[in-house]
This record gives sequence, C-alpha cells and structure tokens, in this order.
Amino acid sequence: MKKLTYSLFAGILFSLIYVNSMSAQIKLPEVLVLGSSSKKTITEKVAKSFDGLFKGASDVKWVEADKCFVAKFIMDDLRNQAVFTPNGTLVYHLTYGFEKNLPKNVRTQVKSQYFDYNITSAIHISQDNRRIWLVSLADSQRLISVEVENGTMKEIANYINGGDKDALTKIVKYNQ
Repeated sequence: MKKLTYSLFAGILFSLIYVNSMSAQIKLPEVLVLGSSSKKTITEKVAKSFDGLFKGASDVKWVEADKCFVAKFIMDDLRNQAVFTPNGTLVYHLTYGFEKNLPKNVRTQVKSQYFDYNITSAIHISQDNRRIWLVSLADSQRLISVEVENGTMKEIANYINGGDKDALTKIVKYNQ
C-alpha cells in the first residue's frame, strides 16, 4: 500500500507549490488510475463504509485505482479524497484546505516559525492513527512546505521563488 500512494502524495505536493519534481517523507500508497469514474463500480462494502464515514458528502466521483476505490468529493465546502480497499476499509483520507481550516495549535506552531510567510494551502492526511498536516507557505522570495504531526514540525521543501512558476529553484530538500 505504501507504494500505491507515494506518487499521489508527490503529486499533491507538486500542486501545492507549483514545482516540477518533489517527493516527501510521508509514504501513502501510490495510486495508479486504471478504471472509470462511476459509482456503479464500487462494492457494497465500500459504499456502506463511505456513507458511514462521510455523511453530508456531495459531488462524489469514484475511480477504481490499483485494486482500490478512490472517492473524490466535497464536504464542508472543502475538496476531499478517500481511498478504500474492496472490502470497505479506509486506507487514507485527504482534505484540501487553507489557513482558516488549520487547527489553532497547528497554525500557531507554523506561524511562530514562519511569521513573515503567508499560508497558501493546507492538506490534512488521515491514515490509520496518524493525523498529518502539510502546509504550504510563501513570501515574495520563497516557497516552503512543512509537515506537522503530533506537535512536531518539519520543513520538507524550500524553494527560491523567481516570480515565475517555471523559474522556481529548489534550494533545500529534507528527508530524501
């Protein structure tokens, strides 16, 4: 499963800070899209699990991916993604948000070290008993990504911002 999400996770970070190549420490299963986007393709166990976990979800779209089922949906006005095994077990759940969606303690921790930066996006990852926040920050010169888990913050990427998304230059990459 860890291999299944590595590519997905890298893609998420890519979209957060507009960089052509990036990897991260968190290894979620790599997702390889193989099927169609129809709810008809999901199993009854997956449907029951999804409905029980995500009451109030709207605009649900399903994709079968590498023997799992991926739901993309809106809940509480935020984009979400959840991956389920065929027997209905939740593999992981992603919520895409912004600074206002961060818990106060996470926002305070990030802003205490990066007080001159704007928080441009935040992704909440729930997998097993892990709750991880990936936070993207920017100022006029740098783009930074940090990971916050259990009160521990770690910088995972730091880029020079040349003003053009194609002109970004990576200067530091942790946890390769």
